[in-house]
Formats: sequence, structure tokens, C-alpha cells
Amino acid sequence: MPKNLLEKGDILFVRSGNVGDLTVYTGEPNKCIASADLLVAKIIFRHPYYIGVFLNTFWGRKILLRGIYSGLQPHIAPNYIKQIPIPIFSEDFMTNIDNLFLQAQDLLKQSQNLYSQAEDLLLEELGLKDFKPKYEKTYITKLSDAFSSHRMDAEYFQPAYDEVIEKIKQYPNGFSKLLKHVENIKPNFDPPKYPDEDFCYVELADIDSSIGIIHSVNKVKEREAPSRARRLLKEGDVIVSSVEGSLEKVALVDKEHNGCLASTGFFQFRSLDILPEVLLIMSKTAILQLQLKKRCSGTILTAVPKESLRDIIMPLLPLSIQQKSPR
Repeated sequence: MPKNLLEKGDILFVRSGNVGDLTVYTGEPNKCIASADLLVAKIIFRHPYYIGVFLNTFWGRKILLRGIYSGLQPHIAPNYIKQIPIPIFSEDFMTNIDNLFLQAQDLLKQSQNLYSQAEDLLLEELGLKDFKPKYEKTYITKLSDAFSSHRMDAEYFQPAYDEVIEKIKQYPNGFSKLLKHVENIKPNFDPPKYPDEDFCYVELADIDSSIGIIHSVNKVKEREAPSRARRLLKEGDVIVSSVEGSLEKVALVDKEHNGCLASTGFFQFRSLDILPEVLLIMSKTAILQLQLKKRCSGTILTAVPKESLRDIIMPLLPLSIQQKSPR
């Protein structure tokens, strides 16, 4: 274990699975130990952040991905990483890249802090600040409820889901059906109609679920676009994963990703009378997460059926509450 203790400036490479992903350890949090699933490069060059930025560029990732071997579980070898060529520029240029990288890390921490404050404001307003659903090992339901809901699986009747629904119904300003306040956009965009177009494609792996943003996209031509790339995104949309196991993959579409395509593995919510930022936070908290989880069904790929969205409820937040700023 002591051998895996990280030092400031170490570059961490994913060894298997999501090969090509990497980051540079900035010294925070303190006393971190790398997992055996990571390759740790101890950089003797004085600009490790510059190297990390280069390897995260389009061309850097191309070079990294060239070294992948194995079929079912992709791997990358340490010896290959050692041979990757790195362009060297002037000291001033590389120092500027280092400083911009560290500035970006500071801004990310600020974003996470502000997002956390916004989430706390919403949960405090709803009386859900310290809410922890109690998952029961055994419980009883009526046979008539099973027939009326067309569900016979025990998970659907887990009392924890009803707890959060009751909390929403008790909100003094009232509650309503989700689809009265947001439009669920249909995935009806047809890429083959635009054979000469290049598209930015967003899938589940491209979502930073910590603050609800799209952190990366893949550029594809029409002929390369997967069949599930049928959602045309618009600034202000909130995309929510419909697949159990990744329901937390929720993001607000910003100006940069306006016009991108997204996978049909998302729901695409377009606000009618609720601020998109509030809809984002609501979609990432227990308010909607537990309701979506309750309605997951299927065998091979368990997901939320689109028809079940009509049963999802949401609190009716006054505009003054929606616009409230973190302290």
C-alpha cells in the first residue's frame, strides 16, 4: 500500500476498462492511495499538468488508445505509456498550461461547492435535508394494489419509495404531475437525413454526475452515428438517464452543447414553467431519483418505461424559492 501513495504531479492512467481516461494528482485530497486498477506515472519533468492536458487532447487520446490490447476487457501496458512522445514547447508556454489546469481545478471545486449549497436549499425547503429512506427487508402490500399497478415484483412496493412521495405531497405549496411542467421530448431526430453533417454525440459516460454537466462529447459523422443517437439537444434541456444503475447520470444542456445528439438511453426534459437549473437539481436528488428507481422494469436491461413518467410527481416551488441564491 505505501508504494501506491500518491505524490503531487503524479499522472494516473486507467489500466483497464475505460482506457484512455487520466488525470493529474494535484495533492488534494491529502494522502491518497491509488487503486490497483490505475497506472501511476511518476513524472520527473517539471510540467506534469502540461503533459496531462496534452494526453487529454484529441491527439493525445488517439496515441493512448493506439496502445490498447485485449478484446473483452481493454488494457494498456506501462511500457507503451513510457514510449508516448510528448511535444516540448517554451517554458513560458508550458507554465501557462500548468496554471490554467490548476485554475480549472479550483473553479471545479467552487462549482461543486455552489451546487451543493443549491441542493441543500432545495432539500431544506422540502423538509428532505437529512432524509434517508428506510429500506425494509420485509413488507406487505395488498393484492389489489399489485393488480392495479400491473406489478408483482417486491421492489416496486418497497416502502422507502412511498416515503419520499409522501414528503412531496406534504409540501405546503402543493405538488403536481411532472409532465404538466416539463415536456418529455421524443427521440425522433434522424441523422441519415443529414449525410454530410458532423455531430457531437453525448452518451451516459459523458456525464459528470457530481454537478450535472456534459464533460465530453464524441464527434461523429452521420454514417458513424449509432442507431440510438436520436435526441437533438437544446440549451436548457435536462437529460436524465433512464437506465437502472446509472439514473444519477443527469445533466443540464449548456450553450456549448446546443445541437448535440444524445442517446435514447436518456429522457430529455424541456421545462415549461420551472427553471432548468431547479429541474436539474430536482432530477438528481431523491425527489425524482427514487420515483424513477421505483418504476424500473425489465430483465436484461432494466430501465424506466417512458409511460411511467405520467405518474411522477414534483413539488410546486414558488418562483422566489427557485431564484433563491446560496448563502
